[in-house]
Amino acid sequence: ETAMEAQSQEKRQASLDIVASRDTLHEGAGQKLTLYASTTVALAALGGLLFGYDIGVIGGCLTLDGFRETMGWPPTSDECGPGRPPEPLEVDLEKGWIT
Repeated sequence: ETAMEAQSQEKRQASLDIVASRDTLHEGAGQKLTLYASTTVALAALGGLLFGYDIGVIGGCLTLDGFRETMGWPPTSDECGPGRPPEPLEVDLEKGWIT
């Protein structure tokens, strides 16, 4: 091995030791999950589920003909892709505060 390869190997090993040393891997062993931590995790998970549900339901409702008629919006275009006509500005603005 050349000196440069040996030095590179030492640096690589040193960085691996910092990331995954035995002491840091087992440092938290024996500690209990606190009520605060478990509550935080549960609320974060619930927030993610509600956010996903909200996006799925609201996104689907915005394209329904009955909803668009009730809101006074024009019907959706059947076209897809970049050539699709844009929504009117007032529809885009109302979509923003609904979602």
